[in-house]
Amino acid sequence: MTDETHNRAIHDLCTVDTIEIPLQARTRGSVIRKMCDLAARSGLMWDAPAMAEAVQSREQMHPTALDCGVALLHPRRPQNSILADTVIALGVSQAPIPFSDAGHVVDVFFLICSYDDASHLRTLARLSRLISIESFLDRLRSSETPGEAWHCLQEAESLMSA
Repeated sequence: MTDETHNRAIHDLCTVDTIEIPLQARTRGSVIRKMCDLAARSGLMWDAPAMAEAVQSREQMHPTALDCGVALLHPRRPQNSILADTVIALGVSQAPIPFSDAGHVVDVFFLICSYDDASHLRTLARLSRLISIESFLDRLRSSETPGEAWHCLQEAESLMSA
């Protein structure tokens, strides 16, 4: 992997095909399965059930739900045996879903399927900066189509790099 690969923008890793609005899931398990199916649409991941199992295992160890209503789903270790490259899926549910034993509810889900540790850390850092941009989450939540959500990602990233 080159530095160019590692430093790709979120909107390059998350395509319109890997976004679902509204996310058709109502439980933690169904969210994880659906998000893995979304990532598999990219053609860059070929075993959605194996990824779902790895993500579920990670969530049981330490949930990725944040106070702002976002979950940054990912497996504990990169799953490069089932990935051709890093891919991100995004789902926005119509209503918040209970997503941790601590009582967090989540309506914005990012699934980070990284090919290696370096790209995983860079992607987590970029997403963390994105969700801290004022109005970004409100805009994502009000998106009615995957295309709108993708444009929201693209615009927020351009603000970040300005």
